[in-house]
Amino acid sequence: MKNFGCTFTVNGTPDYLLDIKGRAIWLEFKASKGKPSIVQVKIVDNINSWGGIARIIYPKDFEDTCKLIEEVINDE
Repeated sequence: MKNFGCTFTVNGTPDYLLDIKGRAIWLEFKASKGKPSIVQVKIVDNINSWGGIARIIYPKDFEDTCKLIEEVINDE
């Protein structure tokens, strides 16, 4: 699911939500020189501390992100 920023969305919600076998993976994509807002960092930290999976992804992180998704797909 792609989250679009508008009046009805919570500020700082990650860009994408993947649902794989009932596991939620939240991804916030940034350009190489992009910087997450304080709210984005807090939300990602909260999701992870609650046992979820959330990442702020830069182009250099693409391979690691693919591995993470594959691990969730192959987790039985």
